[in-house]
Amino acid sequence: MPGEPRDILRLKECPECGYDLTGLPAKHSCPECGFAYDASTFVLNGHVPSRIRDALRGALAVIMILAALGVAVLIFYRKCAVGRPSVLPALIAFFAVPVLSVLGFGSLMSLLDRRRLRAGKGNVTITIAATWFSLRKRGNDAQHFLWSDFSDVSMRQISRSICRIRYVPRDFNTPRTSNLTATIAATNNEAGLIRDEVCGRIKAARAVSTDA
Repeated sequence: MPGEPRDILRLKECPECGYDLTGLPAKHSCPECGFAYDASTFVLNGHVPSRIRDALRGALAVIMILAALGVAVLIFYRKCAVGRPSVLPALIAFFAVPVLSVLGFGSLMSLLDRRRLRAGKGNVTITIAATWFSLRKRGNDAQHFLWSDFSDVSMRQISRSICRIRYVPRDFNTPRTSNLTATIAATNNEAGLIRDEVCGRIKAARAVSTDA
């Protein structure tokens, strides 16, 4: 039922201050900060792309390519120095080193991101409520959105325990809602449960807005 998420999604700590809510009623307010919640509220720990981090990754990729070019030139120069000039080793180094380096770096970053998610250390907290949801990036204020502004949610499993969630807005021309994507820690079964819950709330919100 959309309004009553099962135990796997039940709220365990306050999304505002981190206070432990274990043992408190399903509908209550956080004793520490006053955040009101009920049985329909749950929280997802996720990761969203960082512009600074993406810029650093791009800079590192450029450095790797330049380093590969230097290796290629060095190989060619040494071959010439011993009287055996050959373009093939230089070409192999020029193409293989940057490709393997960038792929290896990308795989390492993805592995580290997944470990952070599994450990509950993502850079965004997604709070799901009955009529709204919010995204709070680390160190920033939360952004709140109404389910009535969205038409669907898509989820794609990228590993056994990691899933990518994307909220599909009703109006793609609205910058605030046009690109809401996050990676969350969820198995295939958990992802299906989350999608069912979210889609149920979107449909309920749209029905209310249509009746109004």
